[in-house]
Amino acid sequence: MRKVWFAFYLLATVAGLFFVIEFGLRFFDFVPNSFFLPRYYAGVHGDLEPGMRITDSLYPQLLYRITATQQGTRGLVPFTAKKPEGTLRVLCVGDSFTFGYGVDDEDTYPELLRQELGRRFPGRSIEIVNAGVPMFGILDEMDYFLQKGAALNPDVVVLQFFLNDLQDICREVVIREMFSNDPTYSRRSGISKLLSGSRLYQLAVSVRLAFTKTTQFTQPVSRSARETARFNPGLDPYRFKASKETVDFFGSHERIAGGDPSGPAAPAWEAYLEALKGFRDMTRHFGADMLFLCVPDLVQVEGRAYTVNQVLSPALERLGIPAVDMLASFRTARFLTGVHPYLVPRDGHCSPYGNQLIARAVADSLVLAESSEKKSLLRVAPRPRMSSFAGPLEAEVLADPQAIFTLAPGARLIGRLERVSGLTVEKEGSFPINAVKLEDEAAGEGEAEFSFVAPEPLSSVELRLPGYAGEDPARRSKLEAYFSLDGKVWQPLLCKASTGSQRQGTYESYFLLDLPFKDIAPTSFRILVRMSGTSRLCTERMDGQKRERRMMVTGFPAGR
Repeated sequence: MRKVWFAFYLLATVAGLFFVIEFGLRFFDFVPNSFFLPRYYAGVHGDLEPGMRITDSLYPQLLYRITATQQGTRGLVPFTAKKPEGTLRVLCVGDSFTFGYGVDDEDTYPELLRQELGRRFPGRSIEIVNAGVPMFGILDEMDYFLQKGAALNPDVVVLQFFLNDLQDICREVVIREMFSNDPTYSRRSGISKLLSGSRLYQLAVSVRLAFTKTTQFTQPVSRSARETARFNPGLDPYRFKASKETVDFFGSHERIAGGDPSGPAAPAWEAYLEALKGFRDMTRHFGADMLFLCVPDLVQVEGRAYTVNQVLSPALERLGIPAVDMLASFRTARFLTGVHPYLVPRDGHCSPYGNQLIARAVADSLVLAESSEKKSLLRVAPRPRMSSFAGPLEAEVLADPQAIFTLAPGARLIGRLERVSGLTVEKEGSFPINAVKLEDEAAGEGEAEFSFVAPEPLSSVELRLPGYAGEDPARRSKLEAYFSLDGKVWQPLLCKASTGSQRQGTYESYFLLDLPFKDIAPTSFRILVRMSGTSRLCTERMDGQKRERRMMVTGFPAGR
């Protein structure tokens, strides 16, 4: 009898201690610092630890909270595997940009999309499932959709693209396949299922993850996984074995974004587009609409890199896949609005503002519809084609000490300086840089007007102005740009003013990119640049070398 009482006392003590610790963790809202790894459990519809709640500390300079639902997806709102009657559901698949790397749960684009659709369609039950996982490529996303995503019966599937998907398609293994076959990552006990909602259990999981040997899920932990893995036959038509030449070519984001898509790059692009067609067919088979979401890299936003658009735009049109391209929105945010869409300088993933832009753009693409059974559905609205930036016609404007401005010879976009007033050129100093400035910085302003003629109708224009507005607190300096089709009605494009911070002015590049023409396709246009105070326009004179500071005007032909 004494042993029975002792056992009962011990059990009661353990249970009491458990509840005291659990209450304390909840009362103080304790969230442990750790880092997450994917958990490929059967029986849940996501690839995270169900109920996970941590502050990711893999990079101490970029701490952010991660909360997982009991279905193992990132998010604050729970959902059931079976879609409730009358509920509209969007499934978001992708890599770290969909997952929301670097931002708290409430600032991921899927969560912001849920809030945005709630405002647009009040009274509707709307669920957004964030199935994004860092490091995923399109084959990982196909594997997930076939195993788990399709069973959620989504109205719309948003497939997110980032240019490292070209690197991912060249991998020897599909990450999700390898981990789903590794018991270190896929085994889940009955106790874990029972206790997964407990804060104490989540603390124990966090401690375990903190001491695991693997901090990056690029390879499975167990070597036996490669020998016993059961691969998804649904991926077989899309598996791709890249040559060393192709892998080496895709070694940098700059080369993917601006390199030649033919040659070594061509097989990987073909493999990706074939997988994209397969993903489209899968979503259609399960009765869902597909929306392609293209998130640009910072090198695309700040540089003249068009390869991704030139390849994807005609392919998406050919495949009949509607797309949201965030390039123009991110450029506007970066250079006009002045709010950076990325987490720079800490990281190149999207900031809360960047995710907000994505959420709004995706919401703009979704409309309410009605099924044949008179049930409400969420569908993808018809959208114009993704900008291809094909066949760019360029003109380069140079700061010339003899003539203030000259147009570089040999351009396909023919430019001409129409008039200039109040401006002069500051000759290069210790660096090979000429700068256009005001003749009298103490008073007045100066301006220059240019006309451009293209050999064929244009769909859009891109303007790059390298310069700065000046930082003299005693004068309000400005650098402005205007656009006109006829030289009479001018559209303001840029107004950069000094901040008066007493910092020395620096050479900065301001871009005004992808100005689309609506309902017209002109062959000529005009640009007006206006300066005041200590503002500058700068061009480098480096013969035979790459010039970063170049005033460039680029027209993109219509119908390409």
